Formats: sequence, C-alpha cells, structure tokens
Amino acid sequence: PGSRPLRRRVRGATLDKTTSPADRAIPATRRPADADAVRSELDEFEAAVRRAERDSAAATPAEAMPSTHQRPRRESGSDHADR
Repeated sequence: PGSRPLRRRVRGATLDKTTSPADRAIPATRRPADADAVRSELDEFEAAVRRAERDSAAATPAEAMPSTHQRPRRESGSDHADR
C-alpha cells in the first residue's frame, strides 16, 4: 500500500499561527551595541569585583574564626561505632 512521505519541517512556518499580531510587528533586527557604553559597564563591573575581593581579603580569615560547627555528642559505649 502507498505510504505518505514524511513532511519536512520549515523553520518559522507556524509562527503566524502561534504568535500574536502585535509580536509579529516587532522588527527582528537588533540595533548595534554602543561600544563606549559596553566598555563603561564592563569597567564598572570589574571595579566592583576588585572592591569585593579587597573587602573579602580585609575580613578575618576563616582559619582564625572560631568554628561554628559542633561535633555531635557521643553516647557512652559508642566509641567503636565510627571505626
């Protein structure tokens, strides 16, 4: 018997059925990025990272701080249980 060939997918073929008319009116092209604005944002980010590193280095090292972790209490006679 005759079998039907598989239909090929076509990219974007169903977009007009799944998107609203308002979304279809938005142009797909992107404006070029302003190089000076991007450079300024990166400089601000790097400065913030340096400040964070400096501030964390100035804080008390973790080894000098007392441990907040408490060892669990052992019941008498359970010394062999952890071996």
